[in-house]
Amino acid sequence: MIKSRNNIVSKNLETNDLKETFLSIQISLDGFSFSVYDSIAKDFLAFYEFSFDLESSSPEQVLMPIKAIFEENEILQHNHFRKVFVHYANTLSTLVPKVFFDSEKKHLYLKNTVKVFPSDFISHDELTTMDAVLVYIPFVNINNFLFSKFGSFEYQHASSLLIDSLLKSNAFPKNEKTVAVNAYASHFEALVWNGKELIFYNTFSFKTAEDFIYYLLFVYEQLGLDPNTVQTLFMGEIEKESALYKIAYQYIRHTSFLPLKELPPDFRSISSHSHITLLHQF
Repeated sequence: MIKSRNNIVSKNLETNDLKETFLSIQISLDGFSFSVYDSIAKDFLAFYEFSFDLESSSPEQVLMPIKAIFEENEILQHNHFRKVFVHYANTLSTLVPKVFFDSEKKHLYLKNTVKVFPSDFISHDELTTMDAVLVYIPFVNINNFLFSKFGSFEYQHASSLLIDSLLKSNAFPKNEKTVAVNAYASHFEALVWNGKELIFYNTFSFKTAEDFIYYLLFVYEQLGLDPNTVQTLFMGEIEKESALYKIAYQYIRHTSFLPLKELPPDFRSISSHSHITLLHQF
């Protein structure tokens, strides 16, 4: 049910009491990951990543393996971090220009793209780098569990953090359109930029590489983008050897990985373009 994919611990963790560290947790319907960052030394101390193989993907099902990870991991049993951040990486979101946003009507923004139930709690993030609000559904049962472990913590949608991080990265050329793709195990975020202006954002679920390229080329078609000329930057769970990259390379001429600063030496077994929201947020 639970597969450990990465388990990286810096030697500096042994002598750290964790009281001045930031714990960042990312949760999706098929995985759980977290990093520990020393706010004094400005360095990462640990990174763990797990994937789930569940009969059905739901917040109720996902809570069970998360509880098991907490029971087994000594770092997560510590409850005196300086700050705890939680990011929800799911497809239950939409981006709304701030000028049109009304906090009393959040369900209306989601209902055309997401199946919303009357009992769903809907939250929103105000982006720090642009006049927009990301409306989304967090996993309330998991929030309640984390509150029982840590008390207060900050949570947001992973896409909000991604958009803000990309705008601060200076990764996109001026006056040119660029497609950015952040891939997870079973969904991806597609973002289209015109210089530093975000002109498109959406998430797509997929099961196969063929699903992936179908939705990605659909974005190109809908926006009138030429896959022979427009640059596409990949990040997340995608490598040159992966099926996703290989099929994208067949149809898109200019592909590369998002250029980001190198990770600390202990963490260089992880690609620098992966885990943007956990390893490049500070």
